[in-house]
Amino acid sequence: MELAIRIQIKELPEGVFPASSDELSGLVAQGRSLAETLEIARDVERSAPRVFDTGRLFADFRVHGFEFGRQAAGSHEIWFDPTTNRYTTVPSHSGAMPEGTLRAILKQAGIDPDSFLQF
Repeated sequence: MELAIRIQIKELPEGVFPASSDELSGLVAQGRSLAETLEIARDVERSAPRVFDTGRLFADFRVHGFEFGRQAAGSHEIWFDPTTNRYTTVPSHSGAMPEGTLRAILKQAGIDPDSFLQF
C-alpha cells in the first residue's frame, strides 16, 4: 500500500532542495535536484513508523459494524460487533496509535488489517 503525504520543497541559493512535511514528523530530506529530493523523501517515508489517529479508528469501527460496549479500565474502551459476537479492547486516549497496536486490535476484532488500512 502506498500513502500520499504532502511535502514542502524549496530551492535554496546553494542549489539544493530541502524537503519537510507537516504530516509526517521527522521527514527531512535534501537532494541536489528535485528528483533526488523526492526519491530520498520516499525512502524516509517508507522507513518511518506509521501511526493512526484514535478518533478515526472509532469512526471506522462503526463502519465495520462495531458498537461502543462500555468503558474499561483506565483509558480503554470495549467495542462489540453484534453480527460476529466479537469484543475488542481499544485504547481511547487522544493522539496517535502505532501501527503494530492497531494491527493487534484489528486481529482481535476479526478485521483484515490490510483491507482496513486501505480506507
